[in-house]
Amino acid sequence: MIPNPVEIAREIPLVNYRDLLIDPGRGTAFLRRHGMRIDLGGIAKLPVLQAGMAALLRHHDLAGAMINGGGDVLVSGQLQGHDWRIGVRDPLAPGRLIGALALSEGVVASSGDYERAFVMAGRRYHHILDPRTGQPAAGPHGVTLVARGVEEINGLGAAIMVAGSRAGRRLLTPLRDVDALIVAGDGQTWMSDGMATRLRGLTILPASSAQRKTCDADDSSARRNVWTTCLDAGACLRWRALPGPGTGLRAGQRGG
Repeated sequence: MIPNPVEIAREIPLVNYRDLLIDPGRGTAFLRRHGMRIDLGGIAKLPVLQAGMAALLRHHDLAGAMINGGGDVLVSGQLQGHDWRIGVRDPLAPGRLIGALALSEGVVASSGDYERAFVMAGRRYHHILDPRTGQPAAGPHGVTLVARGVEEINGLGAAIMVAGSRAGRRLLTPLRDVDALIVAGDGQTWMSDGMATRLRGLTILPASSAQRKTCDADDSSARRNVWTTCLDAGACLRWRALPGPGTGLRAGQRGG
């Protein structure tokens, strides 16, 4: 059920982060206005993943791991000597990948309007709300950020979804260690130089149903440091490791 405009207008004054008073010394938090509540949905997931990664590595004596938190992925170390590979979904066609990222240490965080959404009376509603209007944000369709540390990007994707593509790019300008991709409301895609370099590392190739059934079973290719991975998005990745230190991934040709 969608609240009516009067109900939304009544709640908007209760949305203000400045009314959250935190006392680090006492370890307390206080809400200034009666009727306010705290929702950590937009900022809690990444710190939880970070704590989980630390516990996982420590308690199980692992050299590397990947944790997927439903759109946010945290990685540490490598998988069998190679960087982890994380697919980047296309917000305009969520069943398709824009590309894939190779990462050995860091976090990939995505925000978008395509996962939790519905249409009513011809209007599309999604879960990222603009605090100024109480309505779903009318900014980009999706934002993907890559950084080494959680603190650098926590909450930033949702903020860009609300602020808009142009304002988001301004927010990103001083963040030299953050790579970003923004798919704007008009469908135009912008990415930072760092993100463009990352996405050039792997190429997504269309795959037939027969190739999708057989490509992962190509054990002989693995012995040549060539792997083929079929994706749920209907694409087939064939890649090989680059020699030398700082190994990355290079796209090869689709297997026959």
